[in-house]
Amino acid sequence: MFTLVTKRRCLAFVGALTSAAAIHCSSEPQKFETKDESVPDAEPPPVAPFVDASVEQDASAPLPDVDCADENKKIYVLSGNDKVIYRFDPIALTFTSLGRPACATRSGMYSMAVDRRGFAWVEYQDGRLFKVNTADMSCADSGFRRDAYGFGLFGMGFAKNDGDTGGGVNAGETLWVVGAALARLDTTTLDLSIVGKGGLGRSELSGTGVGTLYAFMSGAGGRVAQLDKTTGETQKFFVTGVENLGAWAFAAWGGDFWLFTSPPQVSGTETSTVTKYSPTTGESTVLMEDVGLLIVGAGVSTCAPTEPPH
Repeated sequence: MFTLVTKRRCLAFVGALTSAAAIHCSSEPQKFETKDESVPDAEPPPVAPFVDASVEQDASAPLPDVDCADENKKIYVLSGNDKVIYRFDPIALTFTSLGRPACATRSGMYSMAVDRRGFAWVEYQDGRLFKVNTADMSCADSGFRRDAYGFGLFGMGFAKNDGDTGGGVNAGETLWVVGAALARLDTTTLDLSIVGKGGLGRSELSGTGVGTLYAFMSGAGGRVAQLDKTTGETQKFFVTGVENLGAWAFAAWGGDFWLFTSPPQVSGTETSTVTKYSPTTGESTVLMEDVGLLIVGAGVSTCAPTEPPH
């Protein structure tokens, strides 16, 4: 049995599945530095005002030919409101608009992974996978077609290879996808290699620079599973207590799990909340509420820190 008790929308104590999690609001004030600037590419502006998030334009972006540029050590998110990619700073708690990808599709965004050189691999709801340069939002169709594998829509994330520097475009890391099963996607040949049998339900993946791979599942207490990359089996579970979700996204950064979630869409104006879960303490902290974006995907490269910042 799973029990959830809330207080003032921010406080919850959770106990279930042999694990426990506590959710509470951060006691630190949020920082807002909203600027009245339009999104690059002269696309339609965001449909909702930015109330609880600092959103600004920034000319700087990861250079596509640089391994682990400073900007590529942060978290990238997809906004379903305006189909724009934002860079999220987990320390400053700010969102920076990078623009709308110039991808040849009218479909909505579904999932994203970011490689070490600052390219975002973005899956759209029509099943096409695009490679987006986060420096200028130029976009190329990867040519991958999930239907050829009967795979369906999938979550994805890069993880560093275990003891292998690798070769090719994404040397030293592998793009993992999860849908009907857990699989490796070769970013050069676009071959899909099935590893696990599935059983993770609707999940999003996030890997780290030390090779760990995690899956966040939207039900059952908002569980995060650490996966064995050889067998696809679950090695351990973490219960975040974040559930009853509409749109959601997930990233492992700084030794913690970052959850971008919204309630089920009722009015059509719901936006996301940012929650940080600490595997060390088993505690979930709501850091930002109603950020003004409906976040539908997140990606973090293997360049990101794997320990909490000091």
